[in-house]
Amino acid sequence: MAVFFVESVDIYASIFSKRKSQPTTPYWAEEALRIDEWEDVERLEKEVISFESTDSFLPKAYAINKDKLQRVIERLEKAQNGTFSKGVSLPVGSTISFPFSFRAPHLLKQKRMDVSFKASYKMADDVVHTRSSTSRILILPSAFAVPTGGMIGALVGYVIKSTLVSGTDLPTINWEVLLGSIALGLVVSLLVSRKPETTKAITVEDFVGGLIIGVLSGLYSEVILTKLQALL
Repeated sequence: MAVFFVESVDIYASIFSKRKSQPTTPYWAEEALRIDEWEDVERLEKEVISFESTDSFLPKAYAINKDKLQRVIERLEKAQNGTFSKGVSLPVGSTISFPFSFRAPHLLKQKRMDVSFKASYKMADDVVHTRSSTSRILILPSAFAVPTGGMIGALVGYVIKSTLVSGTDLPTINWEVLLGSIALGLVVSLLVSRKPETTKAITVEDFVGGLIIGVLSGLYSEVILTKLQALL
């Protein structure tokens, strides 16, 4: 259920962005991709496989792949005279770069996060040195934050307007007008949403801004439609 919820949010976000949705990688698959030596295999078995039931498919497939991985490592060690090297060797004065990317979480408002980089290297004295670097970055809201706020705000604006007009606590809902108000809130929020390649007089970039625009659209839907008819 958790994976389905995360993937559904990712599919919903892809509607308002130019990127296609990506399936969520399970935790055990991410751990399996980090296998670099036999100690990693034992760690994977202890931290992941041991918590799976014996009837599930994962332990059975892992047992087969573990035997195959052990044979491959033994062949590599034998071909390299018993020394299984990992990492990259650099001559003196040389440099190397490792491109990387990480996936930001879906956010309704911007948030500052710390990204840490850790590098381990071995000098000629066979001493392992470790260096860490931390950088603070600003992650902007997801593409669906403004449209979602606009639709919810339009719903709230319609309820406020209907309550004030009818003067009762439970106004009669006109579903056609309600859907039209939500659609108008969606259109207005998409028009004023922030885009880096364009400059606008009014820009909205998070859920709260979309909510305010949606409430105004729901309250003044007739006025907005009249203005649009005059412009068209």
